[in-house]
Amino acid sequence: MSLKKSFFQQICLLALVVMLSALFVTQAEAVTFTVEGKDCKDMRNDGIQFVAPVSITGTDVEIWRDRIKVIVTDPADVDYHTVGTDNIMEVVLYPASSNTPYQCQQLTTDGHDNSFSCNSFPSGATIGRVSVRFIPRFTAPAPGRLIDGTYKISVRNLNTPSPFTEILGGTAKVDAYSSACAWNQNPAGFRPDTARGTNEFVYRTCDTSPALQTLFFLENPANPFTIVSFPLGEAVVPGRFKVIASPILSEMNYTIDFFFDDRDPDDNPNPSLTIRYDYIAATKTGTITVPVAWGAVLGRLPIKLLGGNLALSRAVTQSLLPEKIDYEFTLYYENIDPSLGVDNSLFHFTRSLSVLNSRHCPTDVNDMRYRISPLALDPCVTGKQVFDISFINTTTGIGYRLDTGTIACSATPDTIPFSADNFANTPLRHMYFFTQRCSNANCTTLENTDAYVYRAYVNDAEMDNRHWHYSGVTGSTITDIHMRVFQSVARPFRVNRLLFTASRAGTYRIRAFIPNNLDGAIQNRCWMDFYYTIPEKSGNETCRSSGADGIFIAPWDGCKEDHDPQTSEFKVSKEHYGFVSNYSNQKLIFKFNPAISTIPMAANITELYCDWQVLADGYGTGGAVCAPDRIELPPMTRAIVKGGKIHFTQRPKISDKGDVYEYVLAYQRTASADNMNLLIDVQYKPCPQEKIPETGYSLRSPQPMSPAAANEFIFTGNKIQIPAIGLGMEYPIPIVHVYYKDGDLANGWDLSMLGGYIGELEGGAYIPYGGNAVLTGHYYSQGVFVNLVNLHLEDEIIVYATDGMKYIYKVTNSFWTKPNDMYTMFQPNGEKSLTLVTCDNYNFINDEYEKRYIVQATLESSEPYQH
Repeated sequence: MSLKKSFFQQICLLALVVMLSALFVTQAEAVTFTVEGKDCKDMRNDGIQFVAPVSITGTDVEIWRDRIKVIVTDPADVDYHTVGTDNIMEVVLYPASSNTPYQCQQLTTDGHDNSFSCNSFPSGATIGRVSVRFIPRFTAPAPGRLIDGTYKISVRNLNTPSPFTEILGGTAKVDAYSSACAWNQNPAGFRPDTARGTNEFVYRTCDTSPALQTLFFLENPANPFTIVSFPLGEAVVPGRFKVIASPILSEMNYTIDFFFDDRDPDDNPNPSLTIRYDYIAATKTGTITVPVAWGAVLGRLPIKLLGGNLALSRAVTQSLLPEKIDYEFTLYYENIDPSLGVDNSLFHFTRSLSVLNSRHCPTDVNDMRYRISPLALDPCVTGKQVFDISFINTTTGIGYRLDTGTIACSATPDTIPFSADNFANTPLRHMYFFTQRCSNANCTTLENTDAYVYRAYVNDAEMDNRHWHYSGVTGSTITDIHMRVFQSVARPFRVNRLLFTASRAGTYRIRAFIPNNLDGAIQNRCWMDFYYTIPEKSGNETCRSSGADGIFIAPWDGCKEDHDPQTSEFKVSKEHYGFVSNYSNQKLIFKFNPAISTIPMAANITELYCDWQVLADGYGTGGAVCAPDRIELPPMTRAIVKGGKIHFTQRPKISDKGDVYEYVLAYQRTASADNMNLLIDVQYKPCPQEKIPETGYSLRSPQPMSPAAANEFIFTGNKIQIPAIGLGMEYPIPIVHVYYKDGDLANGWDLSMLGGYIGELEGGAYIPYGGNAVLTGHYYSQGVFVNLVNLHLEDEIIVYATDGMKYIYKVTNSFWTKPNDMYTMFQPNGEKSLTLVTCDNYNFINDEYEKRYIVQATLESSEPYQH
């Protein structure tokens, strides 16, 4: 016993030494800063942005709000800023509860370089991220090469004596990745360049030869892709520019030119800053051409993408062309290690445009047989959209005359009896519009459609632009418009325009019939026969969505060790669900964005739970995805995040303040930057505090153990002996059941009948079954476990069980613990194990036993025995 207690005292002494030594260690938190790519800067003039996750609370926040000094040293460990010069451009703090940036004010009157006051940050809030933007060191003035390596960032308290107390220390790695940056790397769509003759992206397929046609496009002028800096200030290598184009097709040859502009006052764009990609359909290969002028652009940065042109020519006959081709181009600057791929390239951008291969082929703008919509269909809008088909001759300014027009079908149509009377005396007649959608480029294959003409504007003998509305739909593709068809010699009947409704882009064939000749000859007896092309615009930026942040609680189970991993289920708090809604006709994808989330490497989301709502009739949730890395919403649906699971590799930092969210999970649409945040408050869940049974009598007035009546004991039939302490050597000690008081663990165990026996506690395993059986006995001089502390490692504990077997356990561990440490008491130590428990360390003042002594043993062997 003395040896055991001596060992215990040594352990306590060692822990005390560790605690005292920790008092002399600096309190500055050591962090790793990583490059903040979304805030790309000109590294020579504006520096590089780095960010680090932290958890700064309480009075430490007030130090930041008052006055701090930031010191950056280069890889040679030199504080390289010149006296009187600030090389720290910006310090920004982010609260743990949101992504709101709070920029610190740079001080100019306190006599210290690189000093700041972050008094705009809310008092009492937790700092969840710290962002520092500093100018790295160069070997010489421009174009001197950037010094790469590990820079040190030290934040110090200006209210302490010089050299000031460090409150945050960290490192930031400056390498090729961090020093090469560009704005707007997110995927997007090109826009038609109307100033250069491209109203929409339409290739005219009915040209008699595979004519070369050029479509001009523009980059988004509000947020263009811009190359701000190249890696480490090194020379630009034109051969490292690469293009990935899709799809790989055999129907179309094309050449795409990307136009860039720099800070030179030359032509806009600068002709020398182009990148060309040629694709040959016959071989399905492409080549890239980058002028050598790119090698000397370092002094002309930043360089931005303006737009370009796409030159197309078909490689097959018209009938073999698909209806539409969706092009996508990724241009990137290859990493020094090409195997790293596009995602790890120094910078890249992806752009797309959809080209309709249309039967829109007028050689004359007044050729009424081919019309093109001045408006593109928005694929994100639900339901049908209205398009205006004009038949106004741009030369004469008048509409199409039915009785002398040139767009009738090949067969001779029926004669239209134009009345020479007036409006009041002319009867209503029918005009039928037959609409079909082309399934291929030359419209040799047609399909039924839900598109239709619903209004006609005409000039008659009395009125200009009189309109007639449709009176019904005959079948699925024919609409009926009642109108009074009359004219005079001076004012012939003319069609000015039609209003057309459709829900899909493409080319439509539309025919008009007067009078009621809807018989089998409908295909070749009509008065109007024309093609109408509706382009499609990129929908990524137009799709409407909305959402709301959710608040959740994730428990950390205090019964487990801090270094043990555990998976916690986070649940919604006070019905503050997170949700995202899709009000468009396209699938929308919200991806988990780690760049704007605050979740440490020690944790990750393993599951996400969503409920789904349909926002309009006729839609469903087919194809919906609710996953840790993304949420995919089918058209007109809403995803309601109900909770999920988060896996911790170790105990996370837990704030004891309310409404402080340790983790913010951001799900974002790349194209529109719409996002939903899941705010997770990690709360410590203490281990159950029920007491281990108190198996010692009060020593103030000890009472001898009185024998209980035999019928009050519930014998298990099992018996025990422990040779090392002489227990049960003459007669093995019986083991009795000890149940919860009133059947509830919260009430503890009923020890009134334990007496001189050993109790098998309810809640543990029952001998001889598998698991951990917990046995207890009294400690005082009359108790069976009075000498339990004298057991040593490898000592035997023998149990004679009711199944006729003799089980031999060996001691594997022993220790003192607190009275409420029930978790330790029930821990298993093998397939079959024992835990022996008794009281120790009696306090005469409090009249209670302050400790419990635990002996753990594991089954070593078993053999039959004779009863």
